[in-house]
Amino acid sequence: MKTSHQELEPKLLTVKELSKYISMPVATIYTKKCKKEFPEGSMVLLDGKLRFFKEKIDDWINEHSC
Repeated sequence: MKTSHQELEPKLLTVKELSKYISMPVATIYTKKCKKEFPEGSMVLLDGKLRFFKEKIDDWINEHSC
């Protein structure tokens, strides 16, 4: 069974993609980033652009949901 290279890498979301994914305004995402409210290791800067690891965000959402 072949596994694509893309399946092996964690999915990275841009700020706009994350905004749509979790229904949160872009400004709120940046505010939460500055206040360090996202889990450690959930984001990375690539070529000066902020990216979020989808898996870490999913875990964070699951931990904070009722």
